[in-house]
Amino acid sequence: MSQRALADKVDLAQPSLYSYFSSKNDLYDALFADAYETLLARLDTWQLPAEPRDGLKEACRQVMAFFLGGPGPLTSCCSSARCPALSPLRASYELAVRYYEWHRANLERAGVHGQVYMDIFVALQSALPGPSSRTSPAETAGRAISTG
Repeated sequence: MSQRALADKVDLAQPSLYSYFSSKNDLYDALFADAYETLLARLDTWQLPAEPRDGLKEACRQVMAFFLGGPGPLTSCCSSARCPALSPLRASYELAVRYYEWHRANLERAGVHGQVYMDIFVALQSALPGPSSRTSPAETAGRAISTG
């Protein structure tokens, strides 16, 4: 999401954003942190099935629903791939690490072990489109994982 689009969304002139944020990175960092705080809060409310593979599938469905139907600017900034200029601050990055570890635990409970599988999982998730995007290969792959 561009700064202009964000400013339009919150009904501010683009230069006014800098009244609230000292730099572009601070703005993106705030969005990044807010996205992960929102996502982590939702993780706590999800009722995942007790059977580990079913729990992993449901976790994938819930994450897809968040990224594909979540609050636009937030889900657009959950990945540095979507905000290439982003260099998250330590506190913001730690939120992303908590989410990463949550998924690692779900994969391990389902019998999926090894860094290569976590890397594939992260790559698929990072390629998820934002709410306004059209279907992409990553979305198709993500659906296949969550329904498999």
